[in-house]
Amino acid sequence: MKKTLLYFIILLPYSKAVSQNWLDVGGGVYHSIFNPQYVHNIEADTTNSKIYVCGVFDMAGNNTGYRNIACWNGLSWDSLGNGMSFCGDLKMYNGDLIVYGKKNNTSNYEILKWSNPGWNQLGTTGKVVGTGVYEFLVFNNELYAAGKFDTIDGVPAKNIAKWNGVSWSALTGGGTNNKIENLCIYNGEIYACGSFTVAGSTPASYIAKYNGTNWDSVGAGTNSQVLDICVYNNKLYATGNFNIAGTAVANNIASWNGALWSPVGSGLNSMGTGLCVFNNKLYVMGQFSSPSSLIAEWDDNTWMPLVGGGVSMSPSADAMVVLNNELFVAGNGFYFAGTTPVKGVAKYSLPVNIQEVFSIKVMLNQNAPNPFNNETTINYYLPEFNSYAQMVFYDNTGKIINTIDIAEKGKGQINIKAENSSAGVYTYTIIVDGEIIDRKKLVLVK
Repeated sequence: MKKTLLYFIILLPYSKAVSQNWLDVGGGVYHSIFNPQYVHNIEADTTNSKIYVCGVFDMAGNNTGYRNIACWNGLSWDSLGNGMSFCGDLKMYNGDLIVYGKKNNTSNYEILKWSNPGWNQLGTTGKVVGTGVYEFLVFNNELYAAGKFDTIDGVPAKNIAKWNGVSWSALTGGGTNNKIENLCIYNGEIYACGSFTVAGSTPASYIAKYNGTNWDSVGAGTNSQVLDICVYNNKLYATGNFNIAGTAVANNIASWNGALWSPVGSGLNSMGTGLCVFNNKLYVMGQFSSPSSLIAEWDDNTWMPLVGGGVSMSPSADAMVVLNNELFVAGNGFYFAGTTPVKGVAKYSLPVNIQEVFSIKVMLNQNAPNPFNNETTINYYLPEFNSYAQMVFYDNTGKIINTIDIAEKGKGQINIKAENSSAGVYTYTIIVDGEIIDRKKLVLVK
C-alpha cells in the first residue's frame, strides 16, 4: 500500500515500538458521601516502595476507615491508625513520614510524625499558626516547611522555617511577605516560588533563591504567581499563572539557566500547577487544554501529549511522584486517566518493548531522508490481526495537523511532499486499535 501526502509535515524520535498505559491504583481513594474526590498531595517512600496520599476521603479501594490519609504498599491500601481530621501535605524525612494536618479530636494544625500506631508532634507542640504548610523540602539533612504562617512550634517564622532534627528555627535572612507554594534545590541553593514579592529584604517577583544566609532574586522573576518549580536537564523550570519571565514572553511556564529566563516552546494556554521529571522528560499538570489536556510532556525540544491519553480532573499542584519506574498522579475530581476509570490517583507506566509482547509486531520506521527538504518516505508494517490503524501528524506545539487512516495490512508506505510547509520539527505516531504504539520525529529544512 502506498499513499502520498501533499503539502504536509512531521516529528519525534522513539526508536522502538512501545506500549504505555494508565492503570488504576487499587480502586483509588474517594469519599463515600462527598463528590468529587479531593486528593491534596502524594509522596513516595522509595526505601519501602510505598505511596502515601492525603486529601478528603474515607475510602481506599472498597474499604472504609481511611480518614484523609492512606498508604499504597504496591498490592493494597493500608490505613494509618484512625487517620486524621485534616491532612494537607506530607514528606519522607530520615525514614519517617512527616505531615502537616490535624489529628482527630484536636483543634490545632500541626506538623506531625507517624509513629505506628499514632501521631507525634515534631517539636514541643508542632503547632502551626497561620493558613497552613504547602510544601516540605529536605536539604542538608534538615527539613524545611513553607507555606503561609507566622509561627511553627512557637517560633516566629514568616512563611518558611526549618527543623534540624531537634528544634525549629526561622531562616537567617528572614522569610517572605506572602505565601510560598513550592521549594526545590538548584545549583546548591534553595529556590522558593509562590505569591510573594519580597524575600528577606530583597524584592523578588514570585520566585527567589536562598544560599543559607541571604535571599536573592531570580533575574526579574515573573509577572504573576508561580505554583511549582522543578529541575530538568540542568535548568530550573517554573510554572504557574504568568506570561512574562524575566524579559521573555513565556506562557505559564519558563526555564531558568542560572542567568536568563526563556520560554518553553509555545508554553501552556492556561496555568500550570505541577511539575515532575519522569523517563527523562518533564511532565506538567495544570488547567490547560494545549499542548494537550491537563497533562503534557516536554523533551527539552517539543511538547507532546502523553501516550495513552490525558486525564480528566481539576488537578492539584505538586500531585505527581515517581516510584519504581512509574509515574503516580493524583488530583481533585480525578475520574479518568486515558480511557481508564480511576478514583483520585492513577499510575502511568514506562514504555514496554512490543517485541517482548508480540512475535509479530507493528513497526514504524524512521522517515528517510531525515532531515529532508521537500520529500520523504515513512515505511511501516501492520500485522493481519490488528483491526484498525491511523498515522497522526503533529506540529511542534503538539497540535494535530493531519490524520491518515490505514486500512490495509502488511507493509505500507506514506510519501510526504512538503512544498508549502514551514521548516521545523514535527511528530508522527502510529495508533493501532486505539493505542499509540510508536512515534518519531521528522525534521523539515528549507
